[in-house]
Amino acid sequence: MMGDVRYIPPEQWNTLPVQPPSGLWHRRAVPWMVSVLATVAVIVIATVLIVVFRAQTVAWIIWIPIAIVFIEIVPILVFSLKASVPYSRERKLGYTTWPTRGRR
Repeated sequence: MMGDVRYIPPEQWNTLPVQPPSGLWHRRAVPWMVSVLATVAVIVIATVLIVVFRAQTVAWIIWIPIAIVFIEIVPILVFSLKASVPYSRERKLGYTTWPTRGRR
């Protein structure tokens, strides 16, 4: 199925009929995704360390990171929804600006 769709590099985006291309949304979303994953990793490590050294605070130590994780997922969902519309249009036209695996 991917053989029917060709990848358009960023240098050629201004010639495309769909603006902004979904690849632009991908570029915008990647820093958010990295920061969310880094924050989640820090929260998990901090939670484990606090639970190990202060077992009496387990209840609030577990619920605060869970709440933060859910709050941080919202930007990723918004970017995903915003990128899905132009991505679908691009696929129907036979090309995509969304990077294929191995290409960035």
